[in-house]
Amino acid sequence: MANGKGRKKGEGVKILALAIIFGLMIFSGLSAVFINLSGNNAAQNYLNTEEANVNNQSTSSVPCLVPGVAVLQSFETRLAILVDGQRQNIPKGIGINGSCTGELSTIDGNGIISVKAQNDRKYTLGDFFAVWGVSMEQPGYSLTMTVNGKPSTELGNLVLAKNQQIILSYSSSTPK
Repeated sequence: MANGKGRKKGEGVKILALAIIFGLMIFSGLSAVFINLSGNNAAQNYLNTEEANVNNQSTSSVPCLVPGVAVLQSFETRLAILVDGQRQNIPKGIGINGSCTGELSTIDGNGIISVKAQNDRKYTLGDFFAVWGVSMEQPGYSLTMTVNGKPSTELGNLVLAKNQQIILSYSSSTPK
């Protein structure tokens, strides 16, 4: 049925609903941008996440564990990250994507990297950060690393080993 203005009944309601949805989408996107710009600095933004940036295994060179295939190496390494002296959370679920559990993963948020590999590959700290989907280097910060209490310059090239204690310390380059 047409009203006096040549529109079908209810067409105006549909247009209004679409306009509201479109407006909400724009508002949500702009809010996310402003929240990100006004939030903590880049290093703290990704380090404070409660949930992992779950890896899409196809973008990483770390394979998923294959059920029924023997695990050739299994160990844990502890990673701690400090930003200006404040301990940061290592998210749970890094390396876990649906039915895929990668050979490098975190099961809970306690900073333990689980290495369960069906090959003899020597995984590095850089491999773990690639699975996490974040960069070790953060603009505006200097980075130092200790391994088992000793300074190390290996950073991403550090080969992960059983019972390792790795501490990454990010320090602001700007005075407070």
